Amino acid sequence: MSESDIVSLRKTIDKYLEWEALAVEKQVTLEKAIPDSTISGPVVFRFGDDWYSANGLEPYFLFVSMNENSHELVIGSNKVESRTSSFIDYKIETLYLDKDQVLPFKDGISEEAFTKKLDDFEDQKDADSMFN
Repeated sequence: MSESDIVSLRKTIDKYLEWEALAVEKQVTLEKAIPDSTISGPVVFRFGDDWYSANGLEPYFLFVSMNENSHELVIGSNKVESRTSSFIDYKIETLYLDKDQVLPFKDGISEEAFTKKLDDFEDQKDADSMFN
């Protein structure tokens, strides 16, 4: 995913959380695609013992109410064909995340989390270079 895709994903999660709070407050149910959440790109996946790649994976994000107090972020995708075999394809297994699962996901893709991972990577690279 590109940096702009990550930013879009963060906005999608923020929109889900905004709608979740509003739906609970107003005690309504809703099933709706989250606007401006389109991302697209290549994917690498494993099938059996082999690795494949494909272009054009387009995840989608839906807001789905189970009832007036329970609302999920649903993530799925289109099906894409492997570049090397038309008999091998990939599709994101549909995920149903409730608010308690979305919050750690949001934390995991935050700018702070990315910065920390990059810092950890640089520290490890520096440590590895001492043993050449």
